[in-house]
Amino acid sequence: MSSGLIPRVSTAPPKTSSLSNVSLSNDQWLELGPKPIGTWQDCCVNGQTDQNWGNPPFSGRVTAIAVNASDTKIVYVGASSGGVWKSTDGGSTWIPTTDDQPSLATGSIVLSQDSKTIYVGTGDPNHSGDSYPGAGLLRSNDEGKSWTVLGSDVFTDASISGILLFPSDPNRIVVSTTWAKCCLGIIATQPSSIGIYLSTDGGASWRQTLGRIYPNQSQVYNWDGVASLLAHPTNSSIAYAGDFAGNTWQTSDKGTTWAKILIPTSTTCIPTPENGTLPGDNSGTGCRVALAVTSMLPNAIFGALSNSTSDFSGSFMFDTKTLSVTSYYLPPPPPDHQGRVCGQCNYDLYFNVDPSNPQVFYLGMIDLYRSMDGGNTWTDLGGYTGRIHPDQHAFLFMPNSPTTIFVGNDGGIWKSNDRGDTWTSLNPGLAITQFHHIAGNGNNLLGGAQDNGCLGYSGSQSWIEYAPTGDGGWTGFDPSNPSKVYCAIQHLTYYDSSDKKSWSRTSIPDRLSKVSFFAPVALDPNTPGTIYMGSVGVWKSTDFGLHWNEFSLSNGLEQTTAIATAPSKAGIVYMGQFDLFASASSVRISTDSVATSQTILSSQAQKVISIAVDPNNPFTAYVALRGRDAGGFKLSYQSGAWTATAGMGPPGQTINVIKITPDSSTILVGTDKKVYYSRDGGISWNILGFGLPNVVVDEMDIVTVVSGHTQTTKLIAGTYGRGAWSFDLGTVTLPGFIVSTSPSSIRVNTNTITTATVTINVDQGFAAPVTLTIDNSACNISSSTITGSGAVTVSCRFAYPGTNTVTITADGGGWMHTTSVTFTVVGGEGGAGGGVTGWETYAIGTTLIIILGNWIAGAIIASLLAIRRRSKTRH
Repeated sequence: MSSGLIPRVSTAPPKTSSLSNVSLSNDQWLELGPKPIGTWQDCCVNGQTDQNWGNPPFSGRVTAIAVNASDTKIVYVGASSGGVWKSTDGGSTWIPTTDDQPSLATGSIVLSQDSKTIYVGTGDPNHSGDSYPGAGLLRSNDEGKSWTVLGSDVFTDASISGILLFPSDPNRIVVSTTWAKCCLGIIATQPSSIGIYLSTDGGASWRQTLGRIYPNQSQVYNWDGVASLLAHPTNSSIAYAGDFAGNTWQTSDKGTTWAKILIPTSTTCIPTPENGTLPGDNSGTGCRVALAVTSMLPNAIFGALSNSTSDFSGSFMFDTKTLSVTSYYLPPPPPDHQGRVCGQCNYDLYFNVDPSNPQVFYLGMIDLYRSMDGGNTWTDLGGYTGRIHPDQHAFLFMPNSPTTIFVGNDGGIWKSNDRGDTWTSLNPGLAITQFHHIAGNGNNLLGGAQDNGCLGYSGSQSWIEYAPTGDGGWTGFDPSNPSKVYCAIQHLTYYDSSDKKSWSRTSIPDRLSKVSFFAPVALDPNTPGTIYMGSVGVWKSTDFGLHWNEFSLSNGLEQTTAIATAPSKAGIVYMGQFDLFASASSVRISTDSVATSQTILSSQAQKVISIAVDPNNPFTAYVALRGRDAGGFKLSYQSGAWTATAGMGPPGQTINVIKITPDSSTILVGTDKKVYYSRDGGISWNILGFGLPNVVVDEMDIVTVVSGHTQTTKLIAGTYGRGAWSFDLGTVTLPGFIVSTSPSSIRVNTNTITTATVTINVDQGFAAPVTLTIDNSACNISSSTITGSGAVTVSCRFAYPGTNTVTITADGGGWMHTTSVTFTVVGGEGGAGGGVTGWETYAIGTTLIIILGNWIAGAIIASLLAIRRRSKTRH
């Protein structure tokens, strides 16, 4: 390792009480929601409202829907990476059914004809950077109470896009697959897992019947897998498949063999009948094919296609008897899409035909469209025009009632009873939000969510969606002023607010257009207003984002993929860099707020995805690399040189984020499956707690919550598909103080100044001033404020006999204690001021004179002629 000019420093003592003795394996995670994303705040950027993002409540990306035909109140929803959920009341309430399965990514759900058996294809087949892979085909014979995994050796890391069942042969199953991505963007699927597969023994074994290489041809085709799979409406031997390369396929023997029946004529993916000669492969890059059929026109195949730029190519009907293709008109583009109807139809595309009327079409892209006249005209039913959330993925007709439809999109699930004229959100109770980032301050959280912008939590499982729409990225609370919050979206754009009502938008120029989809961001907790944002190099602001300056690093062509600041020392910044020419990663450190930097780790094949700096030693850091079982390093500066220790991370896991507890005792990593912890510097690892679903954890934050005299350290996990969760890392009693008086009781004469001593003893680490107050106006205190251990004097003077309890209240540092001293006041001679100190009565003639101390309280003079002492009484 290279040595540097970094000074050696001693390790500072922990800033908080040690958490090293707290059990981390046997405690339970707490679900925080969103459940659902309940409200949309109407105070967006510059006071404008955004009405073009659907109406809440929202949840997360829904990719599959199924309804029990025997009991239509039973509804199943498949979430992109949040598993399968079940409702028994038509969508009013939901329960998760697959939280403990090997993959929560979901692509398809099919029920057997009697609705007793459920099949779930795992893996999201929608070809996005966050389409996580599956682990096989799930089957449940008890309505989702328990599951069996089928084909795990064949389909692991693939996405199952479709499932065909055969009522006359329940052991025959056909599934279609496509690729998926893990590790925040790396394709995980092996080519051998892509295609169509057949099982004739109920899923015990599988064979590929359509793959990347046509059995009698040498050229590669269909290299992106299958997008849609559906049965012929009246002939169970026939089925159709649409791939991601513009081709349509047919089987006439229940999936045993397949043949092309439509091929693209160009990269625009316009279909033409296959002539059987296969002179070459005309498959279009990214040309997704979505198919539909109806029993009212059994010889027709309906479909929609994207083109090679992922825009919408068009919709069509293919007559399998005449081999003619009819094209339909294009729908209007959504608002603010520069005339493009879709722009991402490789990600969201479906086509459906009303089973009761073959002239009624539904076309799902960014928005949802309906045609009532066979594709001549189209009506936008929602998306960027409001009502439902944009980005359509799933569609279902209610069994035996086609005027009722269900749709699934990036915001959850909606139901319409009138063919889409009006909608009801079924999202309450669904906790399937996909968090890219999470940040906390006490009991308040901010999270950047997939296609749901910036979400806020303050104690309720119903979260608030704030100004930024689209994909939410990094979020943060300013360390010096937590009311100042930040919410980033794609690339180098972010929003900030001081009240979560009025938001300002800032976009930093993206030099060379090489910034990550979500730019890494870090705040310096030791320097108020200092923010770092990664691009090609690093952008820095020292005034809370009002102005930015760019700093180039190394050769100036390195993409910054991770940033971290040192909690214990200002100006120390670690940066993960990816060389755009050499395709290699490095880690750099700056000790002067990125004015200069040096490389401390180099020549890594995988990108740096996360960096965590030891909270108490600015020159020790942990680094995670992006990729399956890529692991990471511990970097430390010792004896004048940097040392990198490899092998950091739980074996076999994909690390997405690293955190370190405030006392430096525990390393925590979020992976593609759960959270792990290490208490020996990363040598051994265990799963943290229980109750967290088997879900991707993309981001975490450690927060402290003070309640009364206790401080709880919490780990907040932002999962990608099951919302946010909290885990208590430990609760400690805050340093405080005790207060006492001496003596605690005093016997005193009236009008006599008497004192007592109030003593304050503080715990180690308690530095707050303590304010003292007294509840009796006859007393005063020598000092009303004391810092640290010490004593003050309370002085009292009482004019009347009796018992007086004086209470002294000590308030400071979140603690409040009281102590008291009791004064028993009696009469007596020689009190302050001399004279009579009790009271006496005299009779002078017919005049009664009462003397209290030195004061004549009252006199009635009846006669001054005869003065004679009648009596004298002392009390």
